[in-house]
Amino acid sequence: MRNQSFDTSYEPPISSSTFYMPTKPLFLFKPANRAFAEGQTRTLPPDWNVFISVLTAVVIGFIAAFTFVPQPLLVMNLNQRGQAAQATISGHYIQHGKSTTYHVQFSYSANEASYVVQQDVSADTYNKLAQGTHVTIRYLPDDPAQARLWGANADESNTQFYFFVIVGICLAVLIFGYFLVEYVLRTRRLAAEGQLTDGTIVGANLRRSKSNYVLKLNYTFTSPTTGQPLTRSESSNRTDLKNSGTPSYGTPVKVLYLNDKTYRVL
Repeated sequence: MRNQSFDTSYEPPISSSTFYMPTKPLFLFKPANRAFAEGQTRTLPPDWNVFISVLTAVVIGFIAAFTFVPQPLLVMNLNQRGQAAQATISGHYIQHGKSTTYHVQFSYSANEASYVVQQDVSADTYNKLAQGTHVTIRYLPDDPAQARLWGANADESNTQFYFFVIVGICLAVLIFGYFLVEYVLRTRRLAAEGQLTDGTIVGANLRRSKSNYVLKLNYTFTSPTTGQPLTRSESSNRTDLKNSGTPSYGTPVKVLYLNDKTYRVL
């Protein structure tokens, strides 16, 4: 009888469970959150992009405000301690651009010196003050070069505009300040009381904004409270992705969740 050899190795039947897709690595929307996402800390790092954006807006607001402040202050000072004098309209011209601005010049003498001052006025005032017209002005005794039309020809239309601009800027600064404080308090509450849950990327777009690249990320996750799917879009500067590209659909993310209205992708 011939010897017969048998293969005793066993191979399981091929089925759908034999094949699997490799797990995609976790994507961090903000890399600085890695330690928090991995449970190494319970403190979220400051979001410098938010601080820089708010600080930039506040600085621009203050610069704009101080640009417009001198005119209303001058009018207040003239009301309180201005000296009346007679002046003569010595010139006027119209400046065209995005808007039309009307200017008049008046000449006068004060403290044994001669001065020529230009003032922005309304179209009505411009039209009625022909060159050579005698007008009343007020000037500051300690700084005679600071003067405005006064009396029947007083024109503070631009000053009122400056005042409303200043008020608007102050309100904008307050709103930005409130936003920053609210953001900091919400971040602290999220870190202290929130829980980490798994989410998935459903869309990502990287666009150039001046010298930065801004990533707009759409993600979804299941609410730990209601079990319903929640979807949100968030944006952040991610210049580091300009060469590597955006994460693909289905890439996992971590979401810090407090309730169905307060949560943030890490």
